[in-house]
Amino acid sequence: MAFSALKWLSFALSLLPVLAVLIPVTVTWIEQRQAHDLQALAPYVSPVVEQRSRTAVVYFSRSGNTALAARHVAKRLDAQLFEIQAPAYRLGLQGWSRAMMDARKHEADIVSRTIDLSEFNTVYLGGSHLVVQPSATDMGFRRAQPLRRQACRPIQYVQ
Repeated sequence: MAFSALKWLSFALSLLPVLAVLIPVTVTWIEQRQAHDLQALAPYVSPVVEQRSRTAVVYFSRSGNTALAARHVAKRLDAQLFEIQAPAYRLGLQGWSRAMMDARKHEADIVSRTIDLSEFNTVYLGGSHLVVQPSATDMGFRRAQPLRRQACRPIQYVQ
């Protein structure tokens, strides 16, 4: 009986390295498929200045899911849309692992670009939520772009 339990334990432990490789490969494959599927959608066009609300939507998206959610929010609110650039987190295993590591360290490798948000009363911020916490790009944007008088709301959605 003890041999059987030891046998199952060793089998389970031998699966751990396989899962450690299989999970990231699967996640990045899914992201690449999603990005490919979402590229066919027409880009969002911000409303004319006179018609625009005092709301901004700022987002970062690896696979396009957050971009899609941000576009829906911006369209619904007639808001101006801003994308955070983070080339270090591009699609693929290297970008995914870099994003995961930076999220754990609460750091971000975003392209420094100041966005003038002074004309907006409300700013919606959308980004990946890795490891059940805001992504490094969200945190990096908040550090680089202080929101003094604007209400900042996260874009939350279920994938």
